[in-house]
Amino acid sequence: MKKSKFVNEGGIQGAGTGFVDTNSPDWKAFLGVIHQHSQDRSKDERTDTKLKDIRFRMGSYLRNEASPLSNYIPSLLSECIEALEIKKKDFAAYIGIEDSNLSAMLKGRRRISPEFALKLEQIFDISATLWLSVQSKNELDLLRKSKSLLGPTLSRKELLARAI
Repeated sequence: MKKSKFVNEGGIQGAGTGFVDTNSPDWKAFLGVIHQHSQDRSKDERTDTKLKDIRFRMGSYLRNEASPLSNYIPSLLSECIEALEIKKKDFAAYIGIEDSNLSAMLKGRRRISPEFALKLEQIFDISATLWLSVQSKNELDLLRKSKSLLGPTLSRKELLARAI
């Protein structure tokens, strides 16, 4: 009896050229297993998963040269609060800030301070450095996109030529 070799053409172990038939019974059964597994998890486990997803997306944003997302930090902060399934006013009261200050952050009118980032780190287990890095990258990318705010182009050669 001849053994057959498993071939995974273009799938997980392949070159990524395969496809998934999302209408197949196997795929629907797979989704059912995932759905059932997620339903079997506790509320805390589901919250942890949501927060890990947010942390992963923040890291991916920093690693990639993605276009600036002008409302990225506010939307991430909002997602984190929603993951806890609490009211925003309760969140603001717990961390000791005014509702209006939290509202300004969630609307992108106010930056996250290092002190606030440390509070977010304690609550959401997403490092303060990551919060501030995502915010800084986004602000720098937006500035690069609108170079008119930066003034004239600067160069080392021109600086050295003028210094002589």
